[in-house]
Amino acid sequence: MKYTIHLLTFTYATLFVQSAVQAELINNGSLELFSAGIPDSWTYNNEIFGPTTVESSINSPFGTGVKSARLEDALATNANPRLTQSFSPTSPSGGLSVAFDFFLDDNDISDNTGWFVALVSNFSFKTLAQINRNSELRIPDVANIPISGNKWYRYEAEITVGAFNRFTLDGTLTPFGGQAIAFSGTQGVHAAAYDSLQFGDDTATNSLASPIHFDDVSLSVSAVPEPSSIAIVTFVGVCAGLTRSRAVKRRRK
Repeated sequence: MKYTIHLLTFTYATLFVQSAVQAELINNGSLELFSAGIPDSWTYNNEIFGPTTVESSINSPFGTGVKSARLEDALATNANPRLTQSFSPTSPSGGLSVAFDFFLDDNDISDNTGWFVALVSNFSFKTLAQINRNSELRIPDVANIPISGNKWYRYEAEITVGAFNRFTLDGTLTPFGGQAIAFSGTQGVHAAAYDSLQFGDDTATNSLASPIHFDDVSLSVSAVPEPSSIAIVTFVGVCAGLTRSRAVKRRRK
């Protein structure tokens, strides 16, 4: 009987793990829903002399929508514009997946201008990408990848926490119609939790950044798994077998 109980526990636990799913943290990541020019579920901080809306009819060919968000720099030394979505404080220790599309609305991106994509908390600012620093996408401490203007790119990365609480990023940057470029490396110590994803002007350049479109944004974290239907059927099936076995034994007695 002890052997049978251990078998039940092992079968159920194994299938339980297999049913784990990813929990999406971003609402309206497709950037298809707008109210008065601002994407629903997002906060937009504009510059004094910059556009007050970000809605654009140019969409990423990687997705299926018809819109995107366009950020335009108006003051070289101002920290805005910024597009932010907040969520419940989330620890990166269980792993995160991040993805987004971008398009630099300019043929000449050779100047030292740029935008950033970052995970943010009250005490930490973790840069996932600097877009268009001397015609490159830079992932601090990880990779510098050449990029071009007037071309859509998709950034995808898996984030895990490695030794000494350092971020490990493994991902790809894919130009539309081109080959994916892989990157992998580690960044500095991470925060205990992050509560927002932010796209904005990289003011460290002190020069105007080329306008940029963002689309198809996703940030997900591993969720607590739930029993799959296969696990439940297996569990019930084995239990039924045990019940039948006990009934046969009673009749034999």
